[in-house]
Amino acid sequence: MTPRVARAFSPAFLLLALLTTVPASSQELVLRSEFWAESEPIPALPSVVGDASPGPAVPGEVAQSLLEEGRRVFSAMVWGFEFVYVPYDKARGVPETFRVTPLGEIAWGDPRLTCSEMRTYGTQLRAYLE
Repeated sequence: MTPRVARAFSPAFLLLALLTTVPASSQELVLRSEFWAESEPIPALPSVVGDASPGPAVPGEVAQSLLEEGRRVFSAMVWGFEFVYVPYDKARGVPETFRVTPLGEIAWGDPRLTCSEMRTYGTQLRAYLE
């Protein structure tokens, strides 16, 4: 078989392999990733410092922000987003617009969103979320 013929059969073979593959229904797909959250305030620029400057975070708030980020990221991976972007156009007087809308969401407190291997690393709280 010449290389030209072998290349001609490669896409067909790949398509056949993909179509005949039977997924294992007994296995569940699990998303797992490491997330982290700062437990200390990030220094602000002098022009931003004021009454609204962040103070040290309470450990419960740090864990909650970590879970919230994981919930949003996994929701985006499963359902995706719908977005609208209109670039700024000074000549036509069109302001820039960017709007992101999640198509689905993991509910807060869903028992399938679990946390494991929680640890501190410097001022960060790190954990694996599944």
